[in-house]
Amino acid sequence: MKKLVWHIAMVLALSGCFSLKSPYERFIMNMNTTVSYDETIDEQASHSRFIRKEYLVRIEEENGTDKYHYKKASIAGGYCFYHFVVNRKTRKVIGWGFDENLGRPNKCGNSG
Repeated sequence: MKKLVWHIAMVLALSGCFSLKSPYERFIMNMNTTVSYDETIDEQASHSRFIRKEYLVRIEEENGTDKYHYKKASIAGGYCFYHFVVNRKTRKVIGWGFDENLGRPNKCGNSG
């Protein structure tokens, strides 16, 4: 019986159905991946689930960059607040962060 359970766990792990990372850790990985694409904010908006105009709250100008602030509903209740940093000249996404003053970052792991 123990062998069967072990085999099932291995199959699930290899198929991606079973993850050792928390939803919060997966959120951070996804955000880092979004920045690593080296695309403009407009290119990202066409396929990213995090850069959508319905989540956009405001754009803040800051020393040659723009911060695009987003608010996304969390399945667990409340909201996930985050931003992307965009180079104003190239429009490329160059960074991201949490808007911690607006909410708890751990809510972001439960975004729907």
